[in-house]
Amino acid sequence: MNFEEIVTRVSSFAENCIARLIARHIEEIQRSARQAGYQKGYQAGLTSGKQEGEASGHASGYKEGHSEGEAEGRIAGFEAGRQVWVIENRQTATKPRPLEPTVYGPHSFAFEADVKLKMRREVELAVTQKKVPAPTDKQWEMIVSKHPATCVIAGAGSGKSTTLVLRVAFMLKHLRIRKEEITVVSFTRASCDELRETLMKVLPHWEIELDDDEAKRLVRTFHSTLFRVAKTVFLGVGFFENLGKTKKSSLSAAGQIEEDEDIDNPMSAAKLNDDQLELINAAYTEQFSNDETFRTHVLQMLRIECSRAASAERDDDKEYKDNILKLASDRDLQLVETVNTRYRERGLWPEDIEEGPFPAFKRDGRTFYANARTEHGVFVFLGEFTEKDREEMFLPDEQLVNEAGRTIFAVRASLKVKRNIIAVSFAGDYRYVNTRSRLEMLKLERLWLNEGSRPVAGAPVFDVKLDGEIKFASVAEAFYMQASFIESMGMRVPDAIGDMPAFRDYGLEYHFCSALPRYWLHFNHLLSSKKLMTFNDAFLLLSTKQGEAGPRVPLDVLRPLTNLVIDEFQDISPQIVNWLVSCQRQLADAEDPDKFPTLMAIGDDWQAIYGWRGSAPDFFIKFDRHFPTHSQVGPALTVEMVENFRSVEPIIRDAERLLVPVLNKTIKSSIATQPLEDGDHGVELYKCGELTNEKLRDIATFIEGQLKYVKSLPKSHKNKVIVMSRTNAVIDELEKLLKGQTGILFYTYHRAKGLQAEVAVMVEDCSYDQIHKLRNRIYAVSGLFDAKYTYDRAALDEAYRLAYVGATRGRRRTFWFVDSAEGAATRLLDSVSDFPATSHRALRLGEGESSVPRRIYGKPEHTA
Repeated sequence: MNFEEIVTRVSSFAENCIARLIARHIEEIQRSARQAGYQKGYQAGLTSGKQEGEASGHASGYKEGHSEGEAEGRIAGFEAGRQVWVIENRQTATKPRPLEPTVYGPHSFAFEADVKLKMRREVELAVTQKKVPAPTDKQWEMIVSKHPATCVIAGAGSGKSTTLVLRVAFMLKHLRIRKEEITVVSFTRASCDELRETLMKVLPHWEIELDDDEAKRLVRTFHSTLFRVAKTVFLGVGFFENLGKTKKSSLSAAGQIEEDEDIDNPMSAAKLNDDQLELINAAYTEQFSNDETFRTHVLQMLRIECSRAASAERDDDKEYKDNILKLASDRDLQLVETVNTRYRERGLWPEDIEEGPFPAFKRDGRTFYANARTEHGVFVFLGEFTEKDREEMFLPDEQLVNEAGRTIFAVRASLKVKRNIIAVSFAGDYRYVNTRSRLEMLKLERLWLNEGSRPVAGAPVFDVKLDGEIKFASVAEAFYMQASFIESMGMRVPDAIGDMPAFRDYGLEYHFCSALPRYWLHFNHLLSSKKLMTFNDAFLLLSTKQGEAGPRVPLDVLRPLTNLVIDEFQDISPQIVNWLVSCQRQLADAEDPDKFPTLMAIGDDWQAIYGWRGSAPDFFIKFDRHFPTHSQVGPALTVEMVENFRSVEPIIRDAERLLVPVLNKTIKSSIATQPLEDGDHGVELYKCGELTNEKLRDIATFIEGQLKYVKSLPKSHKNKVIVMSRTNAVIDELEKLLKGQTGILFYTYHRAKGLQAEVAVMVEDCSYDQIHKLRNRIYAVSGLFDAKYTYDRAALDEAYRLAYVGATRGRRRTFWFVDSAEGAATRLLDSVSDFPATSHRALRLGEGESSVPRRIYGKPEHTA
């Protein structure tokens, strides 16, 4: 018998006893009332007998009075002796008070002032021993934070890495948190290695030993952290992103990556490797063969790309005068024959295309020729190959030669003029070929878009370029990249596509998005059949919102995520945020007052430059909104570390001017701590026109001069000069020109983040002027951003931030070379100079001062 049954039986027994007592009491009262009534009636009768002489009418009155008196007496006596017991159950249904739906709080770190004082003394000793630099007051706020949710805004050159290490020392030594309950997260293996090395050097000062294995478990990338959790849920499953990347030494007997092996951020990879491409392409080919709807949309995409590839695009707005047109027409027949011969020699002539020349069109009465035509009579013009294919066709100084052996005009220049004439003069149907890709498209169009010649197996392999993308990608890779972007935003691909605003049903994006969910579902099915999955899929499966059902991870597996310290938080994606909050919510649900989840986010939204791969600085900028805290602990603690220990003030102020147009940002102003010395200056801007090989040689000479200048200084950083550009092509060329020079670093703007040198040299502007139809819709359905904050607006903000990152790599000087100031460089047009110029020769050789006007530095500009 349980407790509830006992209570029920006792209650029932008590009610029966009370009812019997009440009944007995009522009977006693009734007997007393009858006796009282009898006595009263007797007295009335005695009185009436003595009054027999009264009129007979009194007899009937007596009887009535007697009866009425007796009844009234009985009632009065009964009421006088009656007691009423009313038993009433007044309980009401209740519900427990809900805990605030937050992960952070109500618990926080508790320690007295003497603990902080002790830590300060320990750090002072470490400073005197030159193990760490002395922290600033703001850095101390981060080191000894009590709050379970702390957002640290750490500007460029603010010393955040050392402060992070001191925070970990404080957690281990004074908050007595076990190593197994802390995870420090950074975005790349390289940055993780640096943090581990610093921790292993500094922690022994606090009598905390950290070996290599412990350091690897303590400091991880996000994907390494996910892998450790996921392998306990998805048993025996490998990750697509690790294909072809894992060293044999890091594999277990089962072929899985060992737990402590570093896993880099897959988005940091330059491109997919052969093993990954094999699966991506296999999924595409299989889906094309088996899914008629998918096949229809892909062929429509091919048709659109073939049409787009057909036209000759102008590269200038010149209106050619009559004499130019005459010369172009006079040499055109010779030009066509020369080009046809070269295509034949290089083995590039397209199959089943009839060779010309064929008269194609007239301009002002002058005839121009096509190089070939298809079986349907469509003219084909063959142009100069562009970019990396150019050298295979014509040398820069190669000339047209007439029958008499006389040079007529440079081949490349002739082809450029003809392309512009075709673009404005020929309105018929034609195909223009000037790249290997266009050559392949011509073949694909004939093979796949004519039903009579369409192969029964395989699939067309072609490049696509969605509006807003910088470059073309193969159709299968494009599916993979855009699907990965959607998932990095925390959404499933079919759901996102289904919720998007509509596309025009004849455009590339419409057909691409119609095919994308079909491809992605099959791709994941293919991975599953091979016991593989993507990191994105794992993040999504392990991210459950409050109250949702999902995979439950054992608490001991989640325990290292109890106290998270995350570096470069501005580069986090919605998908990773969802996963982290889900993991820490499970820890909070355990309600262990000694092991409550905490989060310290360290970053700088001014250096958020990875939105193109799905990162969202909004989580950092609006930290309070995305990471709400319990009312008992109050709002998240925000610490601003604005001292800049790297760059001189002119560089800082110029860099901040670049950020004025940025719409979504934190408002702060950096404080320069480095003294300004002779020769130091801010960002000096040079317009140099098209970045030809000759211009790049001039810039290389300029860089040599700066290297000489730095080496002449009595004291300098190990990195003398850092050279940055937006594209690898420019960086590679400059590196070739400066081969053998020590002390020079070469990086793209993105890869340069976190580095520094005495002199920074930036080449190419940072700009964005696209309309990305697909990603604007992805932003709209994500629910993360204000309605007016589109992907395009975010990408424009990012262009300014990218320029800021480049400018702040310099310690003493920053130089910026642009072909024309149209992007972020427009912010510095008040000091622009042409390059090269005679007046700059001394500076190129590292002697004297630049002729660029100096700016007067006042208060930094900001916008709300």
